[in-house]
Amino acid sequence: MKISIGETQKGKQASVYTVKELAEQADILFGTRPECIMTALRTEKKTEFTVDEARNLVKKFLKREVK
Repeated sequence: MKISIGETQKGKQASVYTVKELAEQADILFGTRPECIMTALRTEKKTEFTVDEARNLVKKFLKREVK
């Protein structure tokens, strides 16, 4: 499944995708591996995300300090 990165039109809701769908497009959308996407989104209590929501969560995950 190809995920559109384009802007949403005014008044329309952004499309939501499952973690699996986002992970399948990890390299294209986020520049990272599918495992990273799955781990970053696993901590949330949701199973579907918009591309922007997922992108923000992945950025936070990648910038987290390793202990």
